[in-house]
Amino acid sequence: MSNEHKRWNPQLEQYYKGVNKTPSYRPKMMLDITGRYVLESDYAALLYRIEELETKLEEAVESLEKLARLGNGDLYGNSDGNMIARATLAELKGKE
Repeated sequence: MSNEHKRWNPQLEQYYKGVNKTPSYRPKMMLDITGRYVLESDYAALLYRIEELETKLEEAVESLEKLARLGNGDLYGNSDGNMIARATLAELKGKE
């Protein structure tokens, strides 16, 4: 994810990561990337959640890649488990 949309206070980032539960400023209204006004705190929470989900997706893809090759070295396998992993990878990567 690009860093250009991270326009929030570092204290707010710590708040949503659970480090600091008492932000020392009032929430502000701001324009999000779609041009709508949102609370700065809501925007920061959404960006943080997007980053979490992107990380989880990357980890899932790595695991599926390993499963798709399980028992075949560097090549994709053709067992039932390999094929399920390959089909899921294709769906996640947008390929058929």
